[in-house]
Amino acid sequence: MRALTSASLCLLTAAFLAACGGDSSPAGPDSGSGSGWTLGEVEILASGMSGGGVTSMVADSAYLYFNVYGGPLRKVAHSDTIITTALPHDPGYNDRYDMCLDGAGFLYWSNGLLGGGDPGQIRKSSLSTQLDVWNLEGLNGPADLELANGDLYFLHDGREIRRIPSGIRSRETVFTAS
Repeated sequence: MRALTSASLCLLTAAFLAACGGDSSPAGPDSGSGSGWTLGEVEILASGMSGGGVTSMVADSAYLYFNVYGGPLRKVAHSDTIITTALPHDPGYNDRYDMCLDGAGFLYWSNGLLGGGDPGQIRKSSLSTQLDVWNLEGLNGPADLELANGDLYFLHDGREIRRIPSGIRSRETVFTAS
């Protein structure tokens, strides 16, 4: 799998914003329509990015977050077109390939199969302090991060479902494919 191009970002962002209620969001400052996001505004988002494409994206009720390959985690409000930095680029040069938000201001992300593979890692980062809270290393291609009841689930090595229980930085295997 390769990084997304700016054209792909336009289409994915348009679909993502629509799925996140983009039609009911207030219009951006340049739209003049008052009816919500338009494809033209999404193109404005893509034109402000450096080369390398987008490795992943996730949204909450206020922002769309996206990681630019070789760069920081960026964010843009659903009702705006101004892109700001949510987290600096990882000093270990790991790109964020899988991300999920917990609703309390924390981003969980992995360097995934494409971003480091083996040894892979998962991190919990605070969006308010812009610092990592914890880092779990020694994983093989961690992917498909999902939060449920405070526990973080992920695929390990494409054959196992693993869980990191809430408040604990250890992992346990939930299911292994034979």
